[in-house]
Amino acid sequence: MHAANQVDVAILGGGLAGNLVARQLRRTLPHVSVALFEKDVERGFKVGESSVEIASNFFIRKLGLSTYMYDEQLAKNGLRFFFDTPQKDAALFEMSEVGSDKLPTFPTFQIDRARFEADLLAMNRQSGVDVHLGVSVRDLSLESAPMPREGGALPHRHQFTVESSDGTRTRWAARWVIDASGRQQLISKLRGFKKREEHACGAVWGRFKHVTDMDALTEAEHPGADAWKARARHTARVLSTNHFCYRGYWIWFIPIARGITSLGVVGEVFDPSMRTEEGFWKFLRGHRAVASLLENAEMIDVGSSARYAYATERFFAGQERWAMIGEAAAFSDPFYSPGSDYISIESDMITDMIRRDFGGESDELLRERSDLYDAFMQFRFEATMKLYRHLYPSFGSFEMMRLKWNFDISCYYNLWVDFFLRDHHLDVRKLREQLRRRDYVLSALENFSQLLQRLVRDLEAGGQYHRSNLGLYNNGTDLLYFQDEIGRERKKGAVNTRTEEIFEFCLAEARRILGEPAGPSLDLHQFMEPVQLA
Repeated sequence: MHAANQVDVAILGGGLAGNLVARQLRRTLPHVSVALFEKDVERGFKVGESSVEIASNFFIRKLGLSTYMYDEQLAKNGLRFFFDTPQKDAALFEMSEVGSDKLPTFPTFQIDRARFEADLLAMNRQSGVDVHLGVSVRDLSLESAPMPREGGALPHRHQFTVESSDGTRTRWAARWVIDASGRQQLISKLRGFKKREEHACGAVWGRFKHVTDMDALTEAEHPGADAWKARARHTARVLSTNHFCYRGYWIWFIPIARGITSLGVVGEVFDPSMRTEEGFWKFLRGHRAVASLLENAEMIDVGSSARYAYATERFFAGQERWAMIGEAAAFSDPFYSPGSDYISIESDMITDMIRRDFGGESDELLRERSDLYDAFMQFRFEATMKLYRHLYPSFGSFEMMRLKWNFDISCYYNLWVDFFLRDHHLDVRKLREQLRRRDYVLSALENFSQLLQRLVRDLEAGGQYHRSNLGLYNNGTDLLYFQDEIGRERKKGAVNTRTEEIFEFCLAEARRILGEPAGPSLDLHQFMEPVQLA
C-alpha cells in the first residue's frame, strides 16, 4: 500500500521514553527526520517520578538538561528506609532508619512526570520533531527483510496508520520504528514477545496535597525532633525517596514539587479494595508513622496495577530497524526506581544503531551489534530481577535491609553505573567482556538471594525478625568507599576486587546477624559457588 507520509524514525508514544529518545536523536542526528505519535493531548499524572544515577547522568550528559533539571525539578537526597514494629505502631522518631546524611556524590532527581513530559514535548517540537498528539497508531506492519539502499536512497518500509480524534486516517512509512507505547506494547503484541514474570507483586498509588513535611517538624510540637534530625546531620529527608518497609511490602513518599507528594504501596499485600480511595486510605492509616504524616493530607487521585512485572524475548532488532524502549519492552520492579535507567541505556543503544545505519553500516554489522545490545539488556533485566524475586519478605527487617541495601547499592555503582559513565555499554569489546561474566554475576546474585531468604527463615523462627527495628541508624554507605573510582579508568581487575570486597562484607554481616562464628575468607570464584554459612 502506498504511504502518503514518510519519516526516517517513527516514535510510537509520547511519554517519558518517547520524548527522551526523540531528544537524543535530534541532538545526535539533526539530519534524520523524526516523528512522534501520542494518543493523549494533555500530559497527565504518572508514577515513576524518582530517577537514579544512570538516568540522571543521561539527562545531564547526553540530553543537555542540567540547568533544566535543577531549575524545574527537585534534587533528590537518595533512598531512605524506615522500619516498624510487628503491630505497625512505632512513631516516626522511634523507627530504625537506613538513609544518607549528605547529598549523593552523583546527582539524582525527583520528577514531576506530567510537567517533564510536557516540557520535553515543547523542546522536541522546537528542535524539529514532527509531533502528533491526540492520535492512535493502528495496523502496524514491520518489514522483516533487510532494507538495503535502493539507488543510494534509504527505503522506508515499515508502515502504520495514524487515526486522529475526528476519524481522519493517514498512512505512514518509516525506516525505523521505535515502540515507546508503554503497556500498549505495540511491537511486543505484534510479534508475541511478552514473557510472564514470576515476580507477582502489585501496586496502588496516588497524589496527595498537604502531606506533612518531616523536615519541618519542631521540637516544641514533636519532642525528639531535634535529635532525630541531628542523627542524619540535618539533611533533607523529605527530598529522599522515603520507603516505609514491612514484611512483603513497602510504602513510598516522593515529593514531586509544587506541594504535591506521590505516595504508593507496593508488594505482596495487593487487595482489590485498595484500588479505591476509601480502601487506600484505610490501608495507609493502619501504619502509625505513615498516618502521622497524612493527618492533614488530601488525596487527589488513585491508580493501581495488580501485577506489574513482565519480561520480553527481544528489545531490539537493528537489522530490521525496530526497537522497544521503556515499558513497551519490559518492567521489573519500582523499589530502586530503575525504570528511567532502562530508558537511558535503551535510548543510547537505539540512537547508536540509527546513527550507524544512516552512516552506512551494513546489515550484518547492525545485526551483530543489535544482538549484543539485546543480550546486555536481557542480562541487565535478569540481574535486576534477582534483587526482587522472593525477597520482599526480607524488606521489613532493619538488619536485613541494611545488609541488602549495602550489597545492592555497591554492586549498582561497581557493575552498572561505572559501565554507563564510561560508555562501555556502547563498546562491542567491553560488552563481550561483560557478557562473558553473565553467568558468574547471576550465580553470585542468586547466592545472595538465597542467603537473604535463609536469614528471613532463621530470624523468624527465632522470633528475631523485628529485633533491631527501633532506635538504630545507618547512613547506607558502608561499602561506598570506592565512589571516587566510579566513571574513571580503573586498573584491570579493579571491578573484581571491589566485587570480592562487597561479598566478603555481606557474608561476614550475615554470619554476625545469625550469631555464627566468623568463617574463612572466600575468593571471588568461591562466591560464584553456592555459599554455605558455617
